[in-house]
Amino acid sequence: MKISLVQNRPYTANLLANIKDHIEYAQKSVENGAELVVFPELSLTGYEPTLAASLALEIDDSHLQPLQDFSDEYKVTLGVGVPLLSKKGICISLLFFRPGLPVIVHHKQYLHPDEEAYFVSGPNLPGIRLNGLHVGLAICYELSVKKQLLEQLKHEPGIYLSSVAKAPRGLATATTQLAQIARKYNIITGMVNCVGPANGSICMGNTAIWNSGGSLLGLLNQKDTGILILDLENRYCKSVYC
Repeated sequence: MKISLVQNRPYTANLLANIKDHIEYAQKSVENGAELVVFPELSLTGYEPTLAASLALEIDDSHLQPLQDFSDEYKVTLGVGVPLLSKKGICISLLFFRPGLPVIVHHKQYLHPDEEAYFVSGPNLPGIRLNGLHVGLAICYELSVKKQLLEQLKHEPGIYLSSVAKAPRGLATATTQLAQIARKYNIITGMVNCVGPANGSICMGNTAIWNSGGSLLGLLNQKDTGILILDLENRYCKSVYC
């Protein structure tokens, strides 16, 4: 099985442009054999908490249909980041479009204090299962919450992936944490980050995969868009800049 982590540069507050971009990255991922494609935190809008109220979507928003259509046609699962409307407010969420199946949602359960003015907590999925592989999930700040990690590990994932929007200071912390998690729990870990403007700062890429010993298997740079393909069978990573 192959997993693609997409390091995109979101168009701020431009849903249609981002959907088109996502499909192009997904196409490139499929061409490289990926069966699961995962994007950064809030990848469909950009990480812009102050704009969340105007950008939030319903889960059945018709604008998202091209992502489901792509999933169905190419038999690939897409994990995309969106601000999602819920009964309690707006969640930071990962929507998983699966071929021939309903969309499922992993919400950010543990918010950074700076996010609490704009978002509400929602329930995590216990991960996502695909072709016999269980994938543990986290969204950005959740990497710092041990309880979240332990809940995901209960389901014995083969890999633990974090979808983030990280500027330089947070990026250094996240990479250290994921290498430590890989070593301590003997699990492959990964982080998918974006590049470009976000919430008055600049996200710095470095999308990466660590092996179960905590050593880097693959790494994208800090400025260019691209995909990082993990071949799980052969424990090999391929970088493709787009």
